[in-house]
Amino acid sequence: MNKINKQIIIFFANLILTVMIGSQISNYISAQDNTHAPFTIKAVEPENQINNSKNKSYLDLLVTPDSEQNIEFDISNLSDKKQHFVLELSDATTSNGLSIDYGKTNNKIIGSPKMSDMISPENSHIKLAVPPLETIRVTVPFKYPSQKFDGLILGGATISMDEDYENSTSKPSGIGISSKFRYALGIQLRSDVNSYVKPNLQLIDAKQDSDNYHPIIRTTLQNNKPSYISQMNTSFTLENQNGEIIEKQESTLGQVAPISEFELLFRLSKGSLKPGIYTLSGHVNSKKTGDSWDFKKSINVDNDNFNKTNSNDVTKTNRSIPWYLIIIVLLFIIIFILLVIIFKKRKQK
Repeated sequence: MNKINKQIIIFFANLILTVMIGSQISNYISAQDNTHAPFTIKAVEPENQINNSKNKSYLDLLVTPDSEQNIEFDISNLSDKKQHFVLELSDATTSNGLSIDYGKTNNKIIGSPKMSDMISPENSHIKLAVPPLETIRVTVPFKYPSQKFDGLILGGATISMDEDYENSTSKPSGIGISSKFRYALGIQLRSDVNSYVKPNLQLIDAKQDSDNYHPIIRTTLQNNKPSYISQMNTSFTLENQNGEIIEKQESTLGQVAPISEFELLFRLSKGSLKPGIYTLSGHVNSKKTGDSWDFKKSINVDNDNFNKTNSNDVTKTNRSIPWYLIIIVLLFIIIFILLVIIFKKRKQK
């Protein structure tokens, strides 16, 4: 076998190996959607669980102000190997996708009292090891507010694999992908079962921005009351200075946590807004409670804002060809040239 043929074989072997690795990563990610987490979390129902919430999958507790309580959780390892977990207790927040997140996030809480104030730092992040096919009980002390509070306090207990432990014990690999299962259990606290506070949704800010290289309207909203919103429908329209509707967006079945701030992003389908003054109007309602809110906000797009957003817009027709397509085309050209050279060499012989 001559030198050129050896180089060709090495080249193709590397190419096939790269494709196989990429295929395995893709299959692994897809498989996670159909795989159950090898662990569970369940709360030990205390005596102050509110009657109409008994035997539920979450805690709904009637608490006594200025008191302490130990809340217990059963963590089960369903695998046949010893597993290391992290139990985190956090405030419930609103994600930018209009859902309530019970895990630890960077989403904002804008008021008090909140659950994170009732738990010491060392008890809000607990690392534990569970033997195979066993369940251990974890006790977390809560210190409730000194005064009776209106509405409710919402938080969650989340169990996940201990990534620090996994990273410290796993063998080095060229593929940095690991399983990231997470189970969350909701915790709702009330000091008066008859206390209901109407949620209050406010539109704080609206501006043109970019997200993932697409022009958007970035809005900031707040629910500043200790009550959550469920089955929330939204309808927003954007008008130009002539009163013409240039964009419209709707969503359904959203959820908003108590005393939380979040963002809603509206993609601009026709590209960046040119300099001028626009009006964003919104109507939001809760199908469950019948509460509704209406908003109106002016958006001033100046030259700097337009130029910045427009320069990041990959939806423009003059966008460049993606680099990976260029690499694929070059690979096929190189393969074709090498095959021609081999064919000519053999023909000469």
